Amino acid sequence: LINAQAELEVENSSSLARGGTEVEQELLVGVARNLGNLALHFVGADARSQAEPLIVSAQSIFEAVLGPGHPQIGEWKTHMFEKIAEQNEGRNADSSGGGDGG
Repeated sequence: LINAQAELEVENSSSLARGGTEVEQELLVGVARNLGNLALHFVGADARSQAEPLIVSAQSIFEAVLGPGHPQIGEWKTHMFEKIAEQNEGRNADSSGGGDGG
């Protein structure tokens, strides 16, 4: 269900981005950011298969609204990469028994 909704948002964003007002474009950027945040939640819950289509949809919306290669897209990708890396580091620390054994 989440994937279907994300695909619908991408379709709607493409048409709005082409003829949308500045407010509509800002709203779509917000939708893309929210999809990315939801994807990070799924990554944190070790549900990467659910996260991936959300990340792809978010990127598609960003590109449709802002244009491919826009600096804000690069910043968003860097942010996502850093957050996913942080979650991976935390998961690796937990699985290696990072405590002192009490």
